Amino acid sequence: MRGRRAGRRRKASPGPDASWGRTPPGPGARRRARAEPPVIGRTTDRAGSLMQTSGRGDSFWFPCARAHAFDRHEETLLPRSDVSLSEERGSLSAGPDTDFDYLNPVFADDVHERLRELRERCPVAHSRAQGGFYIALRHPAVAEAARNASGAFSAAVNIGAAPKVAPELPCAAPMFEEDGAEHRQWRRLLAPHFTASAAAEHEDYVRQLCREAIARFVTEGQTDLVTSYLRVIPPLVAAAVLGIPEQHRPALAAHVRAFMTASTPDEEESRGAAYTTFLAALLDDVSDESMLGTVARTSVGGEVPSPLQQAKFASLMLAAGHLTASDACAGVLLHLFDDDRLRARAAADPAFLTEVIDESVRHEPAVTATGRAVVKEVELGGVRLVPGDRLVLLWPSANRDEAVFPDGAEFRMGREEPGAQQLAWGTGPHQCIGKHLARMEIRVMIEELLAAIPDVRLAPGTRPRRTFGVIRGVSELPACWSSP
Repeated sequence: MRGRRAGRRRKASPGPDASWGRTPPGPGARRRARAEPPVIGRTTDRAGSLMQTSGRGDSFWFPCARAHAFDRHEETLLPRSDVSLSEERGSLSAGPDTDFDYLNPVFADDVHERLRELRERCPVAHSRAQGGFYIALRHPAVAEAARNASGAFSAAVNIGAAPKVAPELPCAAPMFEEDGAEHRQWRRLLAPHFTASAAAEHEDYVRQLCREAIARFVTEGQTDLVTSYLRVIPPLVAAAVLGIPEQHRPALAAHVRAFMTASTPDEEESRGAAYTTFLAALLDDVSDESMLGTVARTSVGGEVPSPLQQAKFASLMLAAGHLTASDACAGVLLHLFDDDRLRARAAADPAFLTEVIDESVRHEPAVTATGRAVVKEVELGGVRLVPGDRLVLLWPSANRDEAVFPDGAEFRMGREEPGAQQLAWGTGPHQCIGKHLARMEIRVMIEELLAAIPDVRLAPGTRPRRTFGVIRGVSELPACWSSP
């Protein structure tokens, strides 16, 4: 990463700021930090995708909201404040202050150990990154905020997994941008398209796509499974679920990939415009029974959504189902590659494979961070939050909370904890509406891969390349097998 250094990393010493401390920045760094919003990081991956984040947390763009773990990077971090949060709020115990940032790839490889250290000290901490936000770490705090029984939290558009796509344009069916009555109404209307039985109706199509993709690389004896398989299937499936006619799905998937790999703001803007224009032009071809047909004919608040508002909804749903499914599937494959007995049983038993998927997404959820805005005063995990505060729910931390999941850091089949405790799919009003579709999609992708290439394995001498950001997964998964 390139950018100004406000201070170098040092090993933290015991005390109120024990985790991820910094040496005090010099006078020059302090002057620069006061003069302009500091840049937390600017990172480029091998494909050229760029992620940039300002101290306000408002200058990154969606394709780059997932920061990659790179072979080489330089860390840039915010200067520490001279005034602790506890001093700012009197005697309130606010938990330790930290510079942990879910967007900073320096934490990619050891994020779980970092979160464990902080989770052991407090259920809710405060980070100085991105202009400051709270982080919910323990399972009860994350679940309470997500379920939002108090009504103290609302959607946040500039932090966490809250993609910015045409922010100036209202979204039809604002699943990500709204709370309350309107959100509930849209969710009820769309729920029939995401039931387990509705997902099952797409299974044959998913199998067809998997077999076609595998046929393109099976004779080569090696491939990067991420680029040739795991990211090929989900956008096509999402397009089918939305109701996009089959002849238009490959072109739409190409627009999705182009948008997600934009390398500059100008490129992202132009590709995003082409993407939404293409989507809007397809709306006349969707059936009334499809999901997009439901959105198009529904009036909420007295107005039927415009074609561009419908296109924004479609683009958000495509994005939501694209990276999460591919990254979750990569995580499952890594566990299967590590354990021949687990792989053999999963290949022979679809029900057991589904259990493997559930444990894998608990152990390594694809979505790292969900942002919430505090709209009324509330106490969470012993910390008083006030309107204007920002809160990030860290799902990987909650899913490894030792108080709920003994030896939670271990991938282990046959856990006795109630399934409802597992938060990888979220919980509460914003629980992943597409979880049945995602589980089916991941299961079928793995079934078809193992059936076609029984000895597929991680290529010797390589390791998966981890990503880090609001979505955590694998950007490269080099695999090999015996050529037929």
